[in-house]
Amino acid sequence: MRFSSGSTESFKDSDNLPEILRVRLVHLYGAIIIGCKRNALLAIVPSAVSDLMGVLSSCCCPDNQEMKDPQLLQLTLKCLTAVIHLLHASSLDQRQVDIRTVLDSYFWVLNSDHLGAGAGEGEARDWEDRLITLRTSMLRAIPEMLNCADRPVLQAIFLNNNCFEHILRLIQNSKVFEKGSDSITVHALRVLTAIMTSSPSAKEVFKERIGYSHLYDVLLSQGQTTRQLLQELMNMVTVLPPGHQ
Repeated sequence: MRFSSGSTESFKDSDNLPEILRVRLVHLYGAIIIGCKRNALLAIVPSAVSDLMGVLSSCCCPDNQEMKDPQLLQLTLKCLTAVIHLLHASSLDQRQVDIRTVLDSYFWVLNSDHLGAGAGEGEARDWEDRLITLRTSMLRAIPEMLNCADRPVLQAIFLNNNCFEHILRLIQNSKVFEKGSDSITVHALRVLTAIMTSSPSAKEVFKERIGYSHLYDVLLSQGQTTRQLLQELMNMVTVLPPGHQ
């Protein structure tokens, strides 16, 4: 059976649908992209990727007061992980979307915080909780994205998308939260470790672009260091070559 890319139009205006229908719609898209590879590649079009990013952004939108179904966020992230894996396993002439384009949008959503502008005090707290949940969930998904065949090539694509700079900016911006900044920082360190694991070039790029002393200074600016944060730093040290610690 041939899957038409026009079927992805069902994503259009999904924000206006009841949440249960949005969950089922993302379920349906996920079923398509984990099925026949040919149909999956036909379904991975720019508009579908854009709509998946829109679903992520809507998870912390203060205009939507409806209680969010946690399934929606997790299903969307699973879909995007599958999208990355499919594109990575396909030749350039089979792709309708470039991996770099997907990652650009992903990191843009990860670092966006303008959605809470103008909210009242109560709404601001709710928005902050949603944003922290969104960011930690998106960070947890990145090591899953990197868990694939030919990992070094995908790591190189992440490097070319300035992933280190995006993650560092996220850590710097997380200190404005009254709570949850440590959780974001811990997950961010796990992402840095995942990107550098078994990749001498990634470790060298991090050393040249960011520097371990600069990372240390940024972490110090976050305030008191927790035990969990220290553990993640130790995990990072174990993947570094001698002379980089």
